[in-house]
Amino acid sequence: MDKNTLRNLVLNKRKEYDNKYILEKSNIIKYNLLNNIDFNNINTVHIYLSKKKEVDTWNIIDYILNNFDTKIIVPKVNGDDLEHYYFDKNNLVKNKSGIYEPIDCKLFEKDSFDLIIIPLLIVNKRGYRVGYGGGYYDKFLSKYSGLKVGLSLEDPIDFKEEEHDIKLDKCIFSK
Repeated sequence: MDKNTLRNLVLNKRKEYDNKYILEKSNIIKYNLLNNIDFNNINTVHIYLSKKKEVDTWNIIDYILNNFDTKIIVPKVNGDDLEHYYFDKNNLVKNKSGIYEPIDCKLFEKDSFDLIIIPLLIVNKRGYRVGYGGGYYDKFLSKYSGLKVGLSLEDPIDFKEEEHDIKLDKCIFSK
């Protein structure tokens, strides 16, 4: 199955998920993430800001900020690239895709984080992801050498990755 077909299949499946289901899965994923990553040794986490029908990263961000001395960095699309900003809950605005992005936040000028948590729709058993199709993360990850972690509502499925795809170091599931 090609990635576009798989992407549409997963997006349609997610439409059926209610908020309770997403919250339950997200809480398990948060627990599994915290048990698989030692945040005491993480200075900076780059994490996407979730929207409806995605793993709830807001809850993860709150937990990290309240329990660790870790800086949260969030992405913002600028043209074909991702920019990186320090997280400030009071300075976010929804973009045309319904995704919160930083506005008037301090730019994080490094391209290096201890950990990046990457959005995905589905992952295969070899650790390659299908994202939303914009290519922003694939482009950024091609220059990134730190720890790459995905959070998945779906079990892994077999599909053939493409030449430009970047392998995740870990994917956290709700099992």
